[in-house]
Amino acid sequence: MRDHLVIFDMQVKPNSNLKHLASLGNYICQFKPKVIIVIGDWWDMHSLSSYDKGTKKAEGARYQDDINSGIAAMKTMLKPMQSYNAHCVKHKKKKYKPEMHFTLGNHEERIARHVNANPLLDGFLSYDNFKLKDFGFTTHGFLSPVIIDGVEYVHYVQNRNSPYPKASSKVALDQTKISVTQGHRPCLDISTGWADDKGMLWSITCGASYLDDEEYKGTQGNKHWRGIVHKRNVHNGDFDPTFIRLSSLMKDY
Repeated sequence: MRDHLVIFDMQVKPNSNLKHLASLGNYICQFKPKVIIVIGDWWDMHSLSSYDKGTKKAEGARYQDDINSGIAAMKTMLKPMQSYNAHCVKHKKKKYKPEMHFTLGNHEERIARHVNANPLLDGFLSYDNFKLKDFGFTTHGFLSPVIIDGVEYVHYVQNRNSPYPKASSKVALDQTKISVTQGHRPCLDISTGWADDKGMLWSITCGASYLDDEEYKGTQGNKHWRGIVHKRNVHNGDFDPTFIRLSSLMKDY
């Protein structure tokens, strides 16, 4: 049985508040989960947003700034792990090398959509710009689920008859028939079930591991849970979950 740490939508922009990332890195080093999953939308990719194209909000947005901000944020989160491993090398101890997965989100997928609309950019703009392989991640395509220890991870569970996400964790569980964890929606939505051959089935939706408020959501829309999920003893889709708010993470680590 292994521990999984799930990090949800971060939506990093050049001006994002990233004060929680050092605490997140410290948490990772203290508990050393065997598996780390970033559910997608780590990068916001505001420069490629079709919603803001032609508006004042899009002024000054640059592709490379978007890419660089997400890379810098990833380095900040992983810095404690790198420092720990450097210490291990110095003292001839075993390094911490978790299995790491990244499921691409709709914000990262903006690159593919933009290249499709502008074929001349093919080969210049790509997912390789994220340097995820260099960081040690195995990357999974947008809406391509990966099953790890009996849990399906994907940015969101797609409606079978459309490209849009399922409405709730309960509906997602009814469709997948196995434990599933997804991001995308800024909330904490949990549904459970039971299978005699597996035990507890968990459907968890959380689309916010970021601190920023989003202007488009307004005052009420920005009032939602933000955090990470640490799953202990994951086996055949069942686990012992710990839900950690970002505010608690920053206070304790």
